[in-house]
Amino acid sequence: MEPSLAGGLSRLGRRVKQGDRRHPWVLDTALVVVVTLMFCLPDLVDDDDGRRRGFDNSFIHLPWPATVALQAGLVLPLLWRRRRPTLAFALIAAVFFVQAGLGSGCAPTSPC
Repeated sequence: MEPSLAGGLSRLGRRVKQGDRRHPWVLDTALVVVVTLMFCLPDLVDDDDGRRRGFDNSFIHLPWPATVALQAGLVLPLLWRRRRPTLAFALIAAVFFVQAGLGSGCAPTSPC
């Protein structure tokens, strides 16, 4: 009998769930790494003309240290999302409001 794709995915899901129960920090850390690579890293890479790459280059960009600090504040609380979900949400929301107050998500030609 040939194993099916659904059966293989089911077994993989069970193994991930068992591993997550034994070592919950592994999956949480993997989530933070994936989010960082997908959303934070592109903002830190400069083009040849000195502009930062990103989804929309018309946004105001903060200096590199401020960008890293804000991104860390948005991503690192995900490590505590299981044990202290309210605290993690409050930290992410606070960093978001600071970022919005600095205008880093606003286009230079339009007010936020």
